Amino acid sequence: MSEGRARSVLFDLDGTLTDAREGIVACLCHALGRMGAPVPPEAELTRFIGPPLRDVFVTFLEKPDEEAIRTAVEHYRERYERVGLYENRVYPLDLRRPGRSLRGAQYPLWRGGIMMKYAGPTCVLCGVKACTAEPDTKTPPAFCPMPEEAELLAEVERTYLERDDLKRLALESARTEAAGYCRSTRVEEIMDFARRMGFRRLGIAHCVGLMQEAKAARDIFVAGGFEVYTVCCKAGSIDKEKVGIRDEEKVHPGQYEAMCSPVGQAALLAKAGTDFNVVIGLCVGHDSLFFMHSKAPATVLVAKDRVLGHNPVAVLYTS
Repeated sequence: MSEGRARSVLFDLDGTLTDAREGIVACLCHALGRMGAPVPPEAELTRFIGPPLRDVFVTFLEKPDEEAIRTAVEHYRERYERVGLYENRVYPLDLRRPGRSLRGAQYPLWRGGIMMKYAGPTCVLCGVKACTAEPDTKTPPAFCPMPEEAELLAEVERTYLERDDLKRLALESARTEAAGYCRSTRVEEIMDFARRMGFRRLGIAHCVGLMQEAKAARDIFVAGGFEVYTVCCKAGSIDKEKVGIRDEEKVHPGQYEAMCSPVGQAALLAKAGTDFNVVIGLCVGHDSLFFMHSKAPATVLVAKDRVLGHNPVAVLYTS
């Protein structure tokens, strides 16, 4: 501590700034139910908010041995981490002016790294997934976009229903998902989706470094009854220096290097009249350019990652 100034500020949340009763009681009920124990009224469970979980289960389990208590605690925590954490309400107090409502405050409140007020979509923080359930059957967390952006999302729904092209794509995408769920490879799903849409002419936009992979994909698509056109990323042989790349910025300085031209790939496939395009290993940014300019719908078969064998998600599992 220097000059009498605090470096850290600690907030007491449960029972002080936030009301966690709903989540805690629901998790206790869940755990007792999973253990086959009678579930007491909510009012009776409320008095156990604060004391250790062990005290609850010692009281209500029929045979509260150590193994039973440990299992009950695991059931409690499983639901709490998934749902109960978000069944939490901020008390109506303005932290800047004690006794006044938080309504209208222009800042988010965080609890344990979880945003308690909507400040833009942050769905990855959600453990409730109310969006996967029938409307009004699950209470979404405070940072969920569905309550705050209801008008925008209703407009999106109307767009699906009013535009036949979007409705058809959404329909056949859902059918493809259900038909091959955990059974079909992505290559198989691409062909299934194309058949459902009536696409007969496929395009492959691929990296010049993945020629073998692109050829293998082409052979499979042709065997599946499709007409296939392929365009590598260097088609057009445009000098990188023409777009401003300095020699020292090249992959191999001192040599001629053709730039990747995803706009050219999209143009050539459009001229070929492809119905559906498949991306194989385009670089980051180049793939964006291709999607921006592809006249036909497009999907990704291979996401390039030269370090991880074109399996970029591996870093997410090992970080």
